[in-house]
Amino acid sequence: MDNIHDISERLSSVVDLRLLVIPISIIIWVGYVVIFRSGVVGKGEKPTRLLDPIPFIFNAFQNLTNMGAFVDRAAPLLQEKKVIRFNLGWRPVYWITGPNRVQKLFATNSSLNSNIVPLILIDKLWGVPKAESRRFAEDQTGRLTSPIPGTMTSPDQKRLWHTEHQIYDKYLTQPPYSYQLGQRFFDVLAKRLDEFPTTEWTTINLFSFMRYAIPECAVITMFGPRMLDLNPGLVDALWDLDANLGKLVWGLPSFITPQPYKIRDGLRAMMAKYLNSAWANFDWNGPDADSDWDDHFGARVSREIAVWLKKNELSMETASGHTMARLFGINGNSVPSVTWAIMESLQRPGLLQDVRDEAQKAITVDASTGERHVNTQKLLASPLLQAIFQETLRMHTSFMLTREARETISIGGYSIERGSLIQAPTDVAHYEEAVWAIDGHPASEFWPGRHIRLVETKDEFGNPVTRPEFFAKARPSSFFPFGGGNVVCPGRHFARQQIIMTLAIIVSKFDIEFIEWTTLDGKKSDRPPINSKDFAGTVSTPPDRDMKIRWKRLW
Repeated sequence: MDNIHDISERLSSVVDLRLLVIPISIIIWVGYVVIFRSGVVGKGEKPTRLLDPIPFIFNAFQNLTNMGAFVDRAAPLLQEKKVIRFNLGWRPVYWITGPNRVQKLFATNSSLNSNIVPLILIDKLWGVPKAESRRFAEDQTGRLTSPIPGTMTSPDQKRLWHTEHQIYDKYLTQPPYSYQLGQRFFDVLAKRLDEFPTTEWTTINLFSFMRYAIPECAVITMFGPRMLDLNPGLVDALWDLDANLGKLVWGLPSFITPQPYKIRDGLRAMMAKYLNSAWANFDWNGPDADSDWDDHFGARVSREIAVWLKKNELSMETASGHTMARLFGINGNSVPSVTWAIMESLQRPGLLQDVRDEAQKAITVDASTGERHVNTQKLLASPLLQAIFQETLRMHTSFMLTREARETISIGGYSIERGSLIQAPTDVAHYEEAVWAIDGHPASEFWPGRHIRLVETKDEFGNPVTRPEFFAKARPSSFFPFGGGNVVCPGRHFARQQIIMTLAIIVSKFDIEFIEWTTLDGKKSDRPPINSKDFAGTVSTPPDRDMKIRWKRLW
């Protein structure tokens, strides 16, 4: 789940904005020359241009320093016009919405560069050496089995994107590995929750608790316990990276903002320590050589990726950066989404009880021991739990599906010139009334029922019955929290398991009482949370408030 727009107002408090005057002035001049003197702007009708109060300065500066405010200003115009344009320095940017227009970005062909964001992340976030980042950039063959026509430079070319995709597809997506991964996460989480007593109530701040409990369980599941053992303070370092992600991705030099680079390099050093230990201690000829999980590498997918990195002669800088990105990927988006799913359910007593009833259907009790067994696959197949997952991602995601035009293309009747960025923001697509409104429930309302329909079927005795069924309310081009086309978040299935399983086990395992809303630093708040503007454009948007609750474990 990757995106480059985690740039917020926090940048202003760290960077002396006067230091940006000279580079921005250069960008403005270059933009003027490129756009107006070189004939880059194509002929014919153009989409409506987003107002730039200070031409070539305001839009670029606001997009860079306050994406939340930029989205708030641009979204109404996009809702009305469906295609709009603006400039970031010299580069034209087009925002689009509507299923048919967004569908154009899902195509796999040589006209669109779908690696524009991954390449920025490789260069800026991972901190990959230039020679190795060029290898990724020069591989334009795509992720599918057949290379994009005309992109193979030699018969023996190493297809980095494709071979990486194969590993993710097999070991993250396909059974039995995906089932084993989800079950392990559930077991680790259940053990963590069993630490709470059954005899007394415990008061917690929900989001604060989730920010530590979920990453610890996810790390053990994906990377094994040794990563945590070797690196005290790992979770704190992860959230420090989360808070500084935008400053890294936009590539402001370290002499202006040194702290984000120190945070990145510190976390990357932790990943290197984990990898070096795993390579040194794993027995490649032992019983774990073909196992689905081990103590050193963790999940099979982590071991296979480590082998892939080494076989492709990629350095430890690249390997540690890649591992750091996966660590962030399984936590940076899942933790806010899990928190939102629980918050939304707890705010609606009727929905909360329905979730409990649904979760109980997957739980059996051993008559002789009293031990409970949870059928996790039944949880994941639950129509209601799937609907809550879907609705959570619809309402609490802010993501820019991004492509670069490699040649002039047409979208929505407009000609989009070569070199332009084309983006589809979920902030508009996920809230389109024509797509999402149903039965008096507007798109702005959290209502899982929009993803459930009643179907006529038969019970085990052959009698006709009506049962709820989960269904995709909209086409993929109207719902794309994980990306779309051939660039989709490889961890999306694990994220789904994390969110659904965590919601189900918490509401069934605990008696929960709401106390009050608080600010993120623990002070009493007079309102419930909304999506944090600080994280606009970053995929999952965390709540800007916390929920203080008390709970008591039931079993």
